[in-house]
Amino acid sequence: MVGKWVSLFVVLFVGPAWSGSGQLVVAATEWAPYSGTELLNKGFSPELFSVAMSRKGYEVDVVILPWSRALKGTYDGTFDALLDVWYSDERAEKMVFSKPYMTNRIKFIKRVDSNIVSTDFADLRHYEIGVVRDYAYEPQFDMSPVLKKSPERTFLVNLYKLVKHRIDLTLEDEFVARFEIAHKAPELQSLVSFLPDPLSENNLYVGWVRLFFNDKQLPHLSGFQ
Repeated sequence: MVGKWVSLFVVLFVGPAWSGSGQLVVAATEWAPYSGTELLNKGFSPELFSVAMSRKGYEVDVVILPWSRALKGTYDGTFDALLDVWYSDERAEKMVFSKPYMTNRIKFIKRVDSNIVSTDFADLRHYEIGVVRDYAYEPQFDMSPVLKKSPERTFLVNLYKLVKHRIDLTLEDEFVARFEIAHKAPELQSLVSFLPDPLSENNLYVGWVRLFFNDKQLPHLSGFQ
């Protein structure tokens, strides 16, 4: 099964025509189970990316950072790429995106004693929503001038704010949220619940820093563009 994933990642990340040698320094964030410092081989995505790139002659050093620093470091060329990134037009001005390799379902999370049931923006505007700083959840949500969003550094910070009644909702990829709650905040499992309708379904990409490419390299990378 892992071999099939690696073969797919080689095509999606780099394409069959690209090969080389050297070292790539890529950024990822604490976003278990996809990536994280305490996960085996730093997580699912870093392991697959590293194996896929090794087949093209590259060694990979994965650096785990808070999201804002990982994104900024990729923009300014400190890192060659950023793993597990969602697409946005703003990011596309500074990064070259791979083909998507996975899909996230972003869901709102509430307290179990909350009567919130709707995900319509007209209803959500009455609530304080905890978000992670610099995340791109969904374009209309991100740009909405009527929604009250409270940014924090991590999802777990928002989760604890939620149960302490400091915010009314938070949101995260359902897979990530369930993993984080089960492994880092199991005492909160009975205190929160997911709204059934997702805000969005976001594809995951590798975002390559545009500074990494030049006119000679780009024609050889059509396999993942």
